[in-house]
Amino acid sequence: MYVYLRSEPNLWTVGFYTPAGKWEPDSDHDSPGKAVERVRYLNGSDSHRIIEALRAILDEARSGLPVHGMYADMGQYYRAKVNRIAAMADAALNQE
Repeated sequence: MYVYLRSEPNLWTVGFYTPAGKWEPDSDHDSPGKAVERVRYLNGSDSHRIIEALRAILDEARSGLPVHGMYADMGQYYRAKVNRIAAMADAALNQE
C-alpha cells in the first residue's frame, strides 16, 4: 500500500514500505494534496475512472432497453431507473 510522508519542510514523498520495512520512494510533491492524489492513484482509488466505467455500463444498459412493442412500458420503467443511477454518478463526480 502506498503512503506519503513529509520528507523535508516543503516536500512530501510518496512510496511504500516493503515487508522487511524498507522505504521505497515513488515520487516527490510540493504539497500534501498532490501527494494524496498520487497515493490514491497508485492504490487504485481513481474514482474518476470508476465513475466513467459506470457511465459506460449505464449507457449500454440504456441502449438495450425496449422502446417499442409489448415490452416498451417495462423498458421505460428501467430506463428511468438507469437515468436516476446515471444522475447519481454525475453528482458523485461533481463532488470531487
